Amino acid sequence: MSRSDDDFVSTLRQAWGRPAINPRELAQVARAARAKAGQRFPALTQATYARGHAGVYDVSPDSRAILDRAPGIDGLYIAAGFSGTGFKISPAVGACMAELITQGRATFVDITPFRLGRFAEHQPIQGVHEYVLPEGFGHRV
Repeated sequence: MSRSDDDFVSTLRQAWGRPAINPRELAQVARAARAKAGQRFPALTQATYARGHAGVYDVSPDSRAILDRAPGIDGLYIAAGFSGTGFKISPAVGACMAELITQGRATFVDITPFRLGRFAEHQPIQGVHEYVLPEGFGHRV
C-alpha cells in the first residue's frame, strides 16, 4: 500500500474506531476513484483522502425500484431497492403506490416492469447503456 493508502486506513480507524467495512478494500476503491477522476482532472491522481461517509446502499439486484404487492401478505406493499434514486423520484413513486393500493393498479404510469417477480422470472431491468460498477463494489445484476 502507498503512503496515501495508509493515511486512508488510519483516517478510517480514527473516525470509526473499528471500521465496519474492510479498510483495505476501501483503500482500493479510493485508489480507483483517484485514477478515474484523474483521467478528466490529472491533478486528482495526487488527491489525498480527507474524510468519508458510509451508509447503507439499498438496491435491488438490478439497481432498480421494486414497486409491488408483497406476495402472500395482504395489505403489505413494497417500494424499495432504489436507494438515492428513490428520494429523487419519490413524488411519482408515491402517486403510483397510492393508485396500486387504492385502485389495485397504477394508472399514473405502468409500473409492471418494477414488479418483484422479475427476478424469479430472470427479467431484470437493463438499459441499453447500463452504468456498471466495478466487480465486488457491493451489488451485482
